[in-house]
Amino acid sequence: MIETPQLYICFPVNSQFKIELEKISLAQKNLYIQNHSDYLQAIEIDGNNYLGKILDTPISLKELELKENHILSVLRQLVKHYTYDDNPLLIMTHNEPKR
Repeated sequence: MIETPQLYICFPVNSQFKIELEKISLAQKNLYIQNHSDYLQAIEIDGNNYLGKILDTPISLKELELKENHILSVLRQLVKHYTYDDNPLLIMTHNEPKR
């Protein structure tokens, strides 16, 4: 398999968020976190966990803002009692295996 680097906009899952996430039922988590869907994708980069989405490239600033707002909206539905303003989303590269 050839690995193709992709841009990923993501929320870093820290210990506080993880505690809140563990309080949620598996069924609800599975509703919001699904690989290859319109919802969130869970990935690990360098031993750190993130929730987010792979970005289409090229992407306009407006599309990026819409994607950011969508991710934050889904995160707020999933974990309601968390201060998201203290943890901005990140844009990172991620190697996705190409089949």
